[in-house]
Amino acid sequence: MQSITSLTAAQLAGCLRRKEFSAREAANAYFDRIDQTDPEVKAYLHLTRELALIQADGVDKARAKGKSLPAL
Repeated sequence: MQSITSLTAAQLAGCLRRKEFSAREAANAYFDRIDQTDPEVKAYLHLTRELALIQADGVDKARAKGKSLPAL
C-alpha cells in the first residue's frame, strides 16, 4: 500500500471505509509528515494537533457504531 500521505482524498476515504487504517492513524501520518517537512518548508503557522486527533477519534467511534463516511 502507498503511504497514507500520498493518497488522494478519494483513495483515503476508500481506505477508511475498508478499515485499512483508522482516522487517528491517518491524522498521525499527516502530522508525522508535517513534522518531517515543515522545518524546511515552513508552511504552517499553527497546528491544532489535539483537536484533529479528538475529531479523528470521533470519526473512528462513529464508524465503529456503523455510521458511514460522507461520500466524496
